[in-house]
Amino acid sequence: MKRILRILWNRSPQEVFRKITRKFRYLFKGNGSIPDDYSLNVVLRDKKHMNKNVLIDRWERYWRVAHNIVKDDIRKNYSFKGKRVLELGCGPLYGWGPMALYLGAEEFYYLEPALIKETVYSEIIKERYFKPLFFELKAYYGGSITLEDYFDRIKSKCFSIDLEKNNLPIDMILSNSVLEHIPEKKLTVLMNKVFSMCSSGANFMHIVDFDTHGFLELDLSGLYSLDNKIIANSNKQLPINLLRKSNIEEILISSGFNLNHSIIYRNEDFKDANFDSSWEKYSDEDLKAKTVFFIGNK
Repeated sequence: MKRILRILWNRSPQEVFRKITRKFRYLFKGNGSIPDDYSLNVVLRDKKHMNKNVLIDRWERYWRVAHNIVKDDIRKNYSFKGKRVLELGCGPLYGWGPMALYLGAEEFYYLEPALIKETVYSEIIKERYFKPLFFELKAYYGGSITLEDYFDRIKSKCFSIDLEKNNLPIDMILSNSVLEHIPEKKLTVLMNKVFSMCSSGANFMHIVDFDTHGFLELDLSGLYSLDNKIIANSNKQLPINLLRKSNIEEILISSGFNLNHSIIYRNEDFKDANFDSSWEKYSDEDLKAKTVFFIGNK
């Protein structure tokens, strides 16, 4: 109740109405998960989206973890310089795109249906997010690019990708906590299309979060206590696709990609769990894996 009152107090009547409408549409029509709201006021109020350090810290942390587990310099293939970079599900402010462009990427492409360009290119986002991010990038990575140059790159080198065209040689594909939300058939189609758009030797890194994402307020052991066939056959599109680590591996490989590393970052430690028999086809590794890095190339 306190949370609801806080939302009502802090948001305009229009925002409250929009949020309630979206929630009811989800609950009563069964037409899919609630879409992200990337309108300007919502983005400005979101501390995660507006934090200039989040994506830099995440990028560096992921590579430290990968190096510590694999004991190899796999990051050497992920320099942005001169690359055409595609991010799947980049969020409201181009995700890793501004960082990639700062570090010399040729172009940045994104697949993000909820992105609103009026939000991205508003003056207040420029001042409160892109400008502080520039100075953070400069402090962290150095470089001689000017602030004006940086703004110009963001305006002129970020493009929504058209998956029906195969004439774009994409050199790097990234996603963070995206693939687990795409239904299996759609994910298979997507990976096939992305593969067809990649240049020879293009590299990918997909970080997949196999946790429940708040589904029915369950943890993983709670999810595994349910019959996954009944969940999958319900009349609603779920916020997660119920795929596990081996499923993602199979989809990537069947699309033509070389999967060089499948790195488990976080595990769930189950104690006295009672799993439904519908999950028996999965190994203990599959069921325990919470966050996994899928790294490879074309």
